[in-house]
Amino acid sequence: MCESVISPMSLGDKELIDGLRGLEQGRRESYARELTFIAEIEARGLPAELNCSGVGALIREMFNLNPIDARRMVAHARALLPSVTTSGAPVAADLPVVADTLQSGKIGPEHVEAIHKAIHQLPLDATDDDRAAAEKILCEASTVSEPRIIARLGREIRDRLDPDGAEPKDEALIRPKRWLDFRETANGVTGTFGLDKETGALLANLLSPLTAPRSSDDGPDLRSRDERCGDAFAEILALAARCPDTPNRGGGTGHVAGVGHPGPAHHRDRSGSRGWSPLDVGGADPADGLRCESRSHGVRYRQRGPRRRTDDPHGSPEPPAGPDPPGSRL
Repeated sequence: MCESVISPMSLGDKELIDGLRGLEQGRRESYARELTFIAEIEARGLPAELNCSGVGALIREMFNLNPIDARRMVAHARALLPSVTTSGAPVAADLPVVADTLQSGKIGPEHVEAIHKAIHQLPLDATDDDRAAAEKILCEASTVSEPRIIARLGREIRDRLDPDGAEPKDEALIRPKRWLDFRETANGVTGTFGLDKETGALLANLLSPLTAPRSSDDGPDLRSRDERCGDAFAEILALAARCPDTPNRGGGTGHVAGVGHPGPAHHRDRSGSRGWSPLDVGGADPADGLRCESRSHGVRYRQRGPRRRTDDPHGSPEPPAGPDPPGSRL
């Protein structure tokens, strides 16, 4: 006999809040009972009889779950409930306190996941008493705290038990501060890179003035942020390639032919004077006081100075007419 469904609209304020609380508690209790079914199905070996690779694959197929959700449910069932080995020996549950708290409806599946991860991340040399104490602390905190708080508390417990932290992997010991991994593709080049703090700050300072949207007579800049950053990076590479000190493939230095300005077609000028693209290196006030000025046929680097263009009433800087003075190049 089906119970009549009461509409929330017919309830008073207190009854509405109490009803929602009761539904949530019922959801948590139902999850605890669902885990007992999963554990029993696995104990009986039913997945193999149903041509499934495991109990996770079975419940994923039954309920159309994501693989990660199905694996999480199986992990909870194995950790919260006792089991029996193939030889018939009983195996105690890893998290019996969590199981009892979940069955009472005081915590939910999200709390269970946070506690399970926290206990799993404890040091390998943690004693059974340490693990039991950590489980109890986390369970008590879960009844009054959000799962993210439980995860943070679990990390604090782990750090107290192992203040030195885990041993670094060999890869972490030998990985350089600056690295670049790229490969050529049919459409160009793709890859990843990492920079130390100082070099990363330099890159950010170089990109910053070039990533702002550039409006033109044709309308606003419709490029996305990623596109603007990509165009800015290409512009910096082109500026570096046109520098006289840039190494070439033969090992020497000199101008790299065929490198044009990579900026958007509707923008040829960032300073107000056609053909100029001033760029401060190293931030608003770099220590070396250098300014990179690109023109259609090359890039020159010079020290800032009082020299001004005589034909410009606003005093725009005049590019040097000859070779750069010694020590003025980047």
